[in-house]
Amino acid sequence: MKTNSSLRESIGKSVAGVRRVHYVYREEIQQDVGGPLELTFTDGTTVVCDVGGDGETLAVANRAWVDPFAEPLSAENRAYVESYGKWTAFEGSGLLDCAVGEQIVKVDELSNTHGTIVAARIHIAVLTILVWVECDELYVQVY
Repeated sequence: MKTNSSLRESIGKSVAGVRRVHYVYREEIQQDVGGPLELTFTDGTTVVCDVGGDGETLAVANRAWVDPFAEPLSAENRAYVESYGKWTAFEGSGLLDCAVGEQIVKVDELSNTHGTIVAARIHIAVLTILVWVECDELYVQVY
């Protein structure tokens, strides 16, 4: 995944949809676990924010989130999901829904003391979305 340059390229675009990816185990969302954030824009482009491979970098990709356990599942994968759960994307994410139809006006990248981009504030006309990486998880706060 690329760094936040994909987020900066989203400035001026209008949000068409928002999905949060949560870990689901035995049909229950695990609220204490972070997960990727996906923004789709009215021009048809999509970005997904997630954790970089090093576990501390905020990574952004110019694509939709892909479910590695999408149907149809092999017997082995089905047994794994039943035993351990899986990541699942959800539309209709509360306050994030207020972003739909609104334009991204500014993106602030936030770095740690080593200069690694670990967070971003995405300013939308009616709210701000803070995404940050902590202990190999991506967290999202809306204010």
